[in-house]
Amino acid sequence: MIIIKQGLVGIGVALLVGFFATGVSAQEVAPEEEIQSPSEKQQEEENKAFFDSLKKTEQSPRFQYNAFGRRDPFLSFVGPNDEQREKMPPLQRVSISEMKLIGVAWGSGRVSAMVQTPDGKSYPVQRGTRIGINQGRVSQIGRESVTVEEPYINIFGRAAQKQVVMKLYTKKEK
Repeated sequence: MIIIKQGLVGIGVALLVGFFATGVSAQEVAPEEEIQSPSEKQQEEENKAFFDSLKKTEQSPRFQYNAFGRRDPFLSFVGPNDEQREKMPPLQRVSISEMKLIGVAWGSGRVSAMVQTPDGKSYPVQRGTRIGINQGRVSQIGRESVTVEEPYINIFGRAAQKQVVMKLYTKKEK
């Protein structure tokens, strides 16, 4: 690659030196019409006709996606159906991103947290509680957060764990 660049630079320098060595200045060069062969002229006319036809075509209206009544394309379609979902505990019917952490309680050596689902109901969770639609488990409860580990399949087809942190919901964040 470097050799090619040096070769092109060398050719450019040689042309400039040759131009100035002949003593021809920019003012002495008279504009001449390019001599084109009939096939070049025909090709140029065809190209011009093609681009003119593109300008004349009407633009189609912009496409607008209406998601009403359709499933979210980013949610997995492989999962529990409606019957199976009704048999699951309430915390496993809703994704973690739809839940809010509304409180953390410490006392007598035990830590628990309170999670609220979109329907407004609150549920207590401890370490090891299953939560979310992806079979996540509460792995850690901190002062202002709950960490949930969810299994998933990575791009190499191997099982891996992902940590999702739920931060404490405050009234300012409404």
